[in-house]
Amino acid sequence: ELWVLIDEYVKLREVTNVFPKHLLSLLPRGIEWPEYFALDKLASVYSGVADDVNSFAFVADKSDYPNQRRQKRLSYSCTALLGGPVNDHPLLNRTMRRRLLEIPSTEGRLWAARELFEAYNSQFR
Repeated sequence: ELWVLIDEYVKLREVTNVFPKHLLSLLPRGIEWPEYFALDKLASVYSGVADDVNSFAFVADKSDYPNQRRQKRLSYSCTALLGGPVNDHPLLNRTMRRRLLEIPSTEGRLWAARELFEAYNSQFR
């Protein structure tokens, strides 16, 4: 559900063209996404463009890459979308991003990120 909220966030912020490739590489493959979901299409575009300098690979495609590790990376990296100069909203300021990063468990960080994305998206739908 977090990926669906991130997808909605990207559409609301109109930042599809600057979406971080490293975050897209964590997108699980082989999942039945909703019809309106755009991040899988964006990831497919990136996966078709691989050069020596900017290669793009889905972490989830690696059979030996543990799901828990992918989730842990997502729990840290999805906060890159929150805060910074693009976002002036009080829910998503740099202080909140720092607090998210300080949460000790992966599950806790994912839950908190989900709550923030939901709060932001619900205000701007």
